[in-house]
Amino acid sequence: MDARLRIGLPLVLLLGASQVPSAMDFRISGADDPQPIPGMVSNSVTQLVVGERGGQTWVWGSNSFGVLRSADLGATFETFESVAITPQLGGVSGLAVGEGLVAAATVIDTAIADVQGAGGGIVYSLDNGLNWTWLEQPLDCYVEAASGLPQDRIAVDCYTGDTLNTIDIPTTTSIQNITYDLSIEGDSAIWASSFAGGFRRYSLSTGQWKNEVVDDNLYDPVANLNHRAFSVLCADDGVWAGSAGGLNFRPYGSTEWTQFTYQNPQENGEPTITGNWVVVLDRQELPGGGEAIWAGGWATFASIGDYFGLSYTRDNGESWTVIHDLDDVKVWDLAFDGDDVYVATDEGLYRSNAGGVPGSWALYPSMNVVENGVIRREMLVDEVYTVAVPEGQLLVGSTRGLFHSADGGSTWSSTHHEPSPHIFFPNPFSPTAFRKATIGFDLAQPGAVSVKIYDFAMDPVQVVADGRSLPAGPVELYWDGRNRQGNVVANGVYFYSVEGPGISSWGKIMVIK
Repeated sequence: MDARLRIGLPLVLLLGASQVPSAMDFRISGADDPQPIPGMVSNSVTQLVVGERGGQTWVWGSNSFGVLRSADLGATFETFESVAITPQLGGVSGLAVGEGLVAAATVIDTAIADVQGAGGGIVYSLDNGLNWTWLEQPLDCYVEAASGLPQDRIAVDCYTGDTLNTIDIPTTTSIQNITYDLSIEGDSAIWASSFAGGFRRYSLSTGQWKNEVVDDNLYDPVANLNHRAFSVLCADDGVWAGSAGGLNFRPYGSTEWTQFTYQNPQENGEPTITGNWVVVLDRQELPGGGEAIWAGGWATFASIGDYFGLSYTRDNGESWTVIHDLDDVKVWDLAFDGDDVYVATDEGLYRSNAGGVPGSWALYPSMNVVENGVIRREMLVDEVYTVAVPEGQLLVGSTRGLFHSADGGSTWSSTHHEPSPHIFFPNPFSPTAFRKATIGFDLAQPGAVSVKIYDFAMDPVQVVADGRSLPAGPVELYWDGRNRQGNVVANGVYFYSVEGPGISSWGKIMVIK
């Protein structure tokens, strides 16, 4: 056996047996600390988490550029860019908020073919974003075997060098090892679920990571789907861990895990979880006391028969209720407000006003921002990724920014990124992939506006607006990619014109089906 202790990193570090690898503190104090950028750097909002500090409610969010923070229930945001609070440019793949702790997992692009990304480490703040600490992507330490083969490496404790008998194959690289979810245990520890890194717990008091194996098998994320981690939740009574092979629960103070799978139904024949690929976990504080744990399961293999759906338990897994109203619906996120349950899905936003009982579910109609009878902004997409309800304010995040309602969805407003006063997006535009394209501009005063589409020969293709009376301020109009005959236009270059009070603008569009 090679006596040199190694920690698995993309560039392997050789350490002496008595050395202890430590987390890296990055820009955590001093006058040079990066400040958040006012506004949203991107229209994408993939996660929303609500926290409280100093008696004030804070809404935290994430997207491909960094961490978002709002002190006014989502009306305005500021952005902590990932490149400013970590050593590299990347997006945020996981977000968790406790009473005194905010943590975010990052993901970075890789230059390796057919690889979707790499774990970029985890960053946390103990003072609401004033200072940040960055931790390298959690990986296993090991010693080389006599054979010298990677599959024969022996996992060891990073801090003592002792052999770990719970790990078969150590995780030695951040490649294809993205942390998809985080959860905070009493503001004293951070739990992370990483695709090839499993479930790990970081103690803030010791500064050490521990690999938590959720069953009696040796840790092996290659052969064991239950070790491929996707979601984690620290609840009142214990920790819940969702993988590609089911859902696991361990009470606090215990070392024993209980696993729930689609193949092991309840006595009444109903499944516990609908799909073995558990990507969503959330906790509902019940109005009468106690908690419910909700699990969004995705389908895995046709031979198993599991399916996309949602279920919950109020007794730590002794019994489960399946929400059949949402069978075959891909769930992304949940939020709760008393007996109201909100579910963000690939079909839109669902709501139950009766705690989720059958027949109480409804799908929200289009979330349009309307002022004085004029549509100022449309959602345009079906899929919504995240939802939150701070102080009765309904917040919904998608690729179109944040839509929020103070009256349960009767009227909507929007918080989003406005990159320029005149813009056409997405560009290139695919009429088959996107419902509509957006033509955005800012009117200095109210008046009549005309927007027209032309082909490369400057022949008219479509009239989006012809002297339409519009109010002052930011305006969005939409084109569905069809010509005046109602047919989807061919691939190619097109042009658009905007004429109105104080505006005479032209732009180029690339249409690709």
